Amino acid sequence: MDFPGNRMSLTSGTRIGSCDIIATRATRDSARLQNGPRSSSHRASVRAGTGRIGNDQSPSVDLIYPQRTERVLARCRYYEMASSAAEANLLIGQSGTQPRLYLPLAIAALATSNLSGARDVYGRMAGLPEGQWRAAVGLADVALYSGNAPEAEDILTKGIAKAESDKSTDGVASSYTLLAEAYETDEKLALAIDARQRALRLSRNRRVLIPVARMLVRVGHESEATLLADELDKQSSKEGRAYAKLIEGEIAYQQHDVGKAVQSFHAAQGFADLWLAQYDLGVAYVESGDYPNGLATLETCQKRRGEAAIYLDDDNPSFRYLSRLPYWIARANEGLGIKAVASEQYRKYLGTRSTVEHNAITEDARRRLGQLSVP
Repeated sequence: MDFPGNRMSLTSGTRIGSCDIIATRATRDSARLQNGPRSSSHRASVRAGTGRIGNDQSPSVDLIYPQRTERVLARCRYYEMASSAAEANLLIGQSGTQPRLYLPLAIAALATSNLSGARDVYGRMAGLPEGQWRAAVGLADVALYSGNAPEAEDILTKGIAKAESDKSTDGVASSYTLLAEAYETDEKLALAIDARQRALRLSRNRRVLIPVARMLVRVGHESEATLLADELDKQSSKEGRAYAKLIEGEIAYQQHDVGKAVQSFHAAQGFADLWLAQYDLGVAYVESGDYPNGLATLETCQKRRGEAAIYLDDDNPSFRYLSRLPYWIARANEGLGIKAVASEQYRKYLGTRSTVEHNAITEDARRRLGQLSVP
């Protein structure tokens, strides 16, 4: 497979996904706040957004306005870029020092192909307490989005050193996970496997298990990927079981069993409406020649692209998963004979690629665009 990103359910049903997590976290934080302040009047003022701790002390925005922070991230996931960026800037201006408040600003810049703007945002994030390794992950995400794996490797190596000095286990694990992906993209498979092992030794968190399992599928280590999928399947959450099915489908696709892959991607959607499963399904449809369903599915991914931008948690951006969406939309349109749209989408894809990138997808896009341009 390309490798996939996400897909959306073609059947009706209740969506279970990132926004349910957001709501749960906001409810939990709200309860913590209500139990924290000493008086009922103070609790009321905190809920209204006017509470302060002590006399003149300005508390962290992420503590006093947790619902607003989660709302900003939810808007980002729903690709409401203008409103999420505006409120993020407002919260940052009110003494916000939480790195994740900067994510909507970086994602908004990337959404308009402003890669330098996104890098500037991550540069600001790096100046925050514990912001340096998070900024490194963000900058590496930008580098991988544009196809510059060597740059991502350099950024992450430095970021890991900082996370280790900060004694941030989550930071080191997240960084090694992304470093494994960068090495894989750069075809340094031995280094990718080593980085993967380091990440798994540090964490069995879903943010590590899922990307590592998907990488193992891509490099042909299906048995190891299956073990991680089984671990996810045993989790109590529906999302964990959905990702297990997603990985099962990617293994089937890698083994050229498109029918089983499609079945598994649908099964994943039965547990949770994952963008990645939607994307995988769209790619599988296109590769099998089912261009109408492929285009419909991928256009849904395009509408829901905010979910792909921060698909596992609020510290680790994943805009890179959107990089190949224009290519597959182009393939679907080309298959349907809609040449003008196909050419436009191929150009859009190629316009984001770094000059250092050389892979089969990019070369195929150039070839197909050239053929479409011939009268």
